[in-house]
Amino acid sequence: VARCVPSESILLVGVLDPHTVESESPLAAWLASSTEGQRLERLQLEALDSGASEELVRAVVRFEPTVRAVTPMRRARSEGNPSLLLELIAHLESTDALVDDARGLVVAGALDDVALPATTRDLVGLRLGRLDEDERELLDTAAVLGSPFDVGLLAEVVEESPLEVLQRLAVLERKHRLV
Repeated sequence: VARCVPSESILLVGVLDPHTVESESPLAAWLASSTEGQRLERLQLEALDSGASEELVRAVVRFEPTVRAVTPMRRARSEGNPSLLLELIAHLESTDALVDDARGLVVAGALDDVALPATTRDLVGLRLGRLDEDERELLDTAAVLGSPFDVGLLAEVVEESPLEVLQRLAVLERKHRLV
């Protein structure tokens, strides 16, 4: 982005886990070279303590009994990782263990009965497992094309119009938080 508009100041914010960046990827090369002649500041985010985890849960669920029910078990599972904590709450919603009503997110069943993923990878695996065959094929094909992928090329490969592919991808994002 910055190379396209060199005369402008740009604030580029990215979030990544450095352990997930493959050493051969363009991102790894950019991260290694980005400190040369550019102003780059890396912020190491620390895990949330129990109070901050509770406040994050409170902001999302908005219903105090649910906050009390969810916070201790989710903080232990997420180890204070705010992204994983939010994903775990979304997982509880997707399994109908939490339902939205006028008060906020309300516990609708026994939280102990919900299989909670241990890692983000496990969480994505659960989401992928809920896809039907056509949805999974679309995402698998997109994954083979790379990240980012060209929607026009994806549409050609799956023999659909680009609009149909975009609509299907939007449903996958909205319904399963995948894409």
